[in-house]
Amino acid sequence: MSIRGYKKKTKPALWKQMADQAEKAVDKYLKRHPQRNRQSENRRRLYSRHATRFIEEARRNGVQCPVTGGEVNQIHHRNGRLGSLLMDKRFWIPVSREGHRKIHDAPDWARANGLLAHIGEWNMPAPV
Repeated sequence: MSIRGYKKKTKPALWKQMADQAEKAVDKYLKRHPQRNRQSENRRRLYSRHATRFIEEARRNGVQCPVTGGEVNQIHHRNGRLGSLLMDKRFWIPVSREGHRKIHDAPDWARANGLLAHIGEWNMPAPV
């Protein structure tokens, strides 16, 4: 900020400079590859549509959260969300917010109850 010849005596914080540089790099990349941005946006929309339908169907069928017994309103990805696992409905579990929190707060309990992949299987695509 320059007020009548006032010159800043300090530089912006290093993290701020690095964040600005990273943001500029991403913007530059997306300008050169605009289809990448559209593809990821389309994937997000597709996932959102499928997830909403999955939750609505679970509610219609009277499915309750396997952890709390409450109303389902979220999807837990038992094996992770990396790559093709994001859309693999075999590993989707409809849960309540509280149930989802408990699954991630107590991973050993969740693994013992089949709600979380075993160590080493996380984000590993299963054979079809």
